[in-house]
Amino acid sequence: MPTLPIPVQRYLVSDRQPTIPEGFTQVDSKILAGIPHIIQLDQITRLIVVVPTGLATTWRDIDPTTVVSQSDDQLAPCQQLPRAIRHLQMAGLTEDKIAQALNLSIPDLQAIALQPGESIAEVKRAPARIIVQRSGLPMIAIPLVAGLQRITPDSGAFLELILLSWDIRAGSLRGIGDFGSRISLAWKQADQAASEYSPPAINPFLMLRLEPQFRLESNSGKSAALL
Repeated sequence: MPTLPIPVQRYLVSDRQPTIPEGFTQVDSKILAGIPHIIQLDQITRLIVVVPTGLATTWRDIDPTTVVSQSDDQLAPCQQLPRAIRHLQMAGLTEDKIAQALNLSIPDLQAIALQPGESIAEVKRAPARIIVQRSGLPMIAIPLVAGLQRITPDSGAFLELILLSWDIRAGSLRGIGDFGSRISLAWKQADQAASEYSPPAINPFLMLRLEPQFRLESNSGKSAALL
């Protein structure tokens, strides 16, 4: 029996901008008073945007419009070719051999080699978070992940949140000012059960494994009927 593909599609970042389902309220909030940034959802629920980097002089000395965290980085294709090219160059391979190994022309190879090769998974990424507070008490901390749809907290859920986009600049980590920082999200109360429900759909990969057994049982039944 051929090996089935690993069902990882649901874990991959979509190549489309996140959409807002019906029933959600969208919030577009400019960050003008610096980080932490507070978004009040209702009388007792608020979100606090934090970026706990542990740095001070870095943000003091850097250009205030420098990007610290941005959702666009997570929605763009991850480019690892520049890093692969530099690795092969350090191993002593010539341009001709590298281009042949990567199926690239020499001009394309030279252009790609000049691009930054950092991955969005680098540990030096700013750990931007949203802290959900209810009646002044912190309930849960959620990492900023583009398109993330989360019901919080894990027990006794009362809020459903979708992270749409954000752009956090260095100046907002220093203090008050309009440096272009913003965050966009959607939310709704999650304290009511759905009015309609149905049994969960069978996983399609499971169906592919069960179909041969169904066919075998079906053929056995037909054979018994003929006897």
